[in-house]
Amino acid sequence: MKNIATEKIFSLPKKDKKKRFIIGKKGKKNLLVIALNPSTADIDNHDPTTKNIEKIAKMNGFDGWTLFNLCPKRATHPSELEINPQKNLMNENLTFLNSFLHFNEFKITNVWVAWGNNIDKKNKEYFRESAFHMFGIFEKYNCEYLAVGINKTGKGNPTHPSPQAINQIYKSNNKPKLTKFDLKEYISKIKRIIKIEPEISINESMIK
Repeated sequence: MKNIATEKIFSLPKKDKKKRFIIGKKGKKNLLVIALNPSTADIDNHDPTTKNIEKIAKMNGFDGWTLFNLCPKRATHPSELEINPQKNLMNENLTFLNSFLHFNEFKITNVWVAWGNNIDKKNKEYFRESAFHMFGIFEKYNCEYLAVGINKTGKGNPTHPSPQAINQIYKSNNKPKLTKFDLKEYISKIKRIIKIEPEISINESMIK
């Protein structure tokens, strides 16, 4: 996944109504963001979440950002997702993430975790397992973890970057602040409550 950012806004696939693995904008200081699943944003248009991500990243000193998701399947509302048990989709998503961090063209050191409370709802086993395996990838590359504001929702999940979720924490005249998040402890709780399938096949040929 070398030389990924050849346009102002890049996306893989560039335009696919069913899935999106990655979208972002390269800067001098770049932030990796992990949300729940993609909605409508592509190379031509922001959606409310990507627009807010760019705004909050800039407020916290990052002029570039890249968004992955726990699930790459598009849905405006997570309740619309029918993904279990599409492990091939999870494998492909993890392979893209691993390749992105291996080549590290964006010099990523900070990961903003931002999937919100919907990780506990429909398809929760898929989402939680994806988060578990992503954490394993992040640890290989010595990433540091951030979340918005108070670090987590009332249910212990990192806050989603949608305008609605952010506005519940901040008033319009306050700047959302990214602070440290204990992802290791969060993932240890996931491991205790679900059965993690080890048979996730990351295509290592993409990083050779």
